[in-house]
Amino acid sequence: MKLSQRLSTKATWRRDVKVTVKLFASYRDAIGKDQVELEVDDPASVATVLTRLKELFPKLSERLGVNMLIALNAEYASIKSPVKDGDEMALFPPVSGG
Repeated sequence: MKLSQRLSTKATWRRDVKVTVKLFASYRDAIGKDQVELEVDDPASVATVLTRLKELFPKLSERLGVNMLIALNAEYASIKSPVKDGDEMALFPPVSGG
């Protein structure tokens, strides 16, 4: 596994965590892509990935909310769930209907 390393301002080694984020329904429509590859600093969490997504895609930022469904490696996850290099995250907007 190839990991890039860099020296942070605190003189500690940090690794990049590469994550694939799959987007569904209105999230996909907001950015015109169904999948994006992101790099975030390790240690990372779902919240870290969401923050990076909002920075890169302001239109998506307006839509992400507390009622979305998050899956990490095909299992339900919370905002606090840790994210590791190579993980796959999926975001589903709230669904309503009857």
